[in-house]
Amino acid sequence: MTEDYVTQALAAIGKDVPKSLDECIYKGGFVDSFELMQLVMELEFLSGKRLDLAALMSADVSVYRLRSLIEG
Repeated sequence: MTEDYVTQALAAIGKDVPKSLDECIYKGGFVDSFELMQLVMELEFLSGKRLDLAALMSADVSVYRLRSLIEG
């Protein structure tokens, strides 16, 4: 399940799921740039999919958006 990938990836970098699922986790200070890259790598590992970094960074990086990129 996609939701589990994001939850598992966040747990792997020592983070809980943020309260606001549609707020940018980077701009909001939930993760820093290093943690964001760790999160992307964890998501790719767990899902077996490669995320397009250009597409990811083209808009706010929210939990909702991460889930949609994994599903897409």
